[in-house]
Amino acid sequence: MKKSFRNHSQEDTKLNRRAGGGQGLVEFAIILPLMLMLLIGIIEFGRLATTYAAVTSASREAARYGAAVGNDGLGTVARYKDCVGIRSAATRVASAFAVISGSDIVIQYDSGPGTITYSDCAPPVGAVQLGDRIIVRVETTYQPLLAVGLSPFQITSEAKRTIVKEVELK
Repeated sequence: MKKSFRNHSQEDTKLNRRAGGGQGLVEFAIILPLMLMLLIGIIEFGRLATTYAAVTSASREAARYGAAVGNDGLGTVARYKDCVGIRSAATRVASAFAVISGSDIVIQYDSGPGTITYSDCAPPVGAVQLGDRIIVRVETTYQPLLAVGLSPFQITSEAKRTIVKEVELK
């Protein structure tokens, strides 16, 4: 009699193991979409933060280049008038993480906060003086990997720097 009870107990354990496998599969099916959404959210947030940092760095580097003392590498054009060099400085910094073209970079000049802005790159002689400010605005469109609840939007960064006056060392 004890022998049959023992066999019956072993059969119940085998049946419970088979039933438990189905329960684990159902739990996995419930959790999998939530885990995937969390993983995709982490990836999207990382891409967004990287793109924002690239655009911010591009505007700062372009403004730094335009405000620096001296001429372009050829010694012919003052850096604040070197549109190609300013745009190149911006695209060089951001090229690995954000898609930025020359039309995404706006270069402006002013004499300080609240003054009229000269909004053309390579201003004519006398329009911009040393000591004025260069303003570089860089824009790009952030395109999410999956368009689930998030549509493309603009990321913009603006950097302002004073154009450095050349100083003679005595």
